Amino acid sequence: MTEWQCLTVKCQCLRMRLRNCGVLDIRDCTASAQKVVSALSAYDIPHEHLLTRDIRRRFPMFNVSDKDQAIYDPNGGLIRADTALAAFQKMFKQFGGTLHDKELVRSVKPGSPAKVVTSCSIYAASSVVIAAGPWTGKFASALGLSLRLQPIKVIPMYWRIKPGQEEAHQSGKFPCFIDARGETKGSFDMYGLPCEEYPGLVKFMSVSLKFPEGHGFKLAPAVGKAVAELVTGREPTYNMKPFKIGRFDTLAKL
Repeated sequence: MTEWQCLTVKCQCLRMRLRNCGVLDIRDCTASAQKVVSALSAYDIPHEHLLTRDIRRRFPMFNVSDKDQAIYDPNGGLIRADTALAAFQKMFKQFGGTLHDKELVRSVKPGSPAKVVTSCSIYAASSVVIAAGPWTGKFASALGLSLRLQPIKVIPMYWRIKPGQEEAHQSGKFPCFIDARGETKGSFDMYGLPCEEYPGLVKFMSVSLKFPEGHGFKLAPAVGKAVAELVTGREPTYNMKPFKIGRFDTLAKL
């Protein structure tokens, strides 16, 4: 969360402050839990490996079986998407950027320079970053790049908290959570947040393992930094080899 913390400080945005409530990742087998522990340990990320008795003692609001385990990341948390987006836009404009809202992008044409055709104008640039979410496939195919993308609709849901237990589900006591116990059955994962959005309700999402839901927004500061370094020719901070676009199609025109 270092990049998010830097953005919060630079913007001096109190409304965008991080809710450092931690993340509890619940697993139902030792092998699955150990994969998470190994990944965190490899990069010296602080964490705790909790057994069933530890989960029940520290987080009694979760219903776990005697074989369940969990990994707790104390540095995890949540942030409001709307205020975070406003902070990104504020910083972008402070560095000389210009926003063009309500302007439909019709096509992207490669070349020197590349051109972006919109409903209002045609823009030319030495580099173009396509960050179109579920519409990425449309633009990628026009550039000769076939991406295995299948947008699906994921519906957020809310649990109503039992009367008298509201305080226990606030971010000061209730962590963000990932319930990965469905993985061993090949069914689904579930993740959720403390009671922050609506009074008396805990938000959660159910995700099919066949069609995993993206987690792009929470990685936005790091992804934005990496992309900016690539298009400006600077030495990448992160190892970008696993993310090369060529892993999809080596015949692309990019």
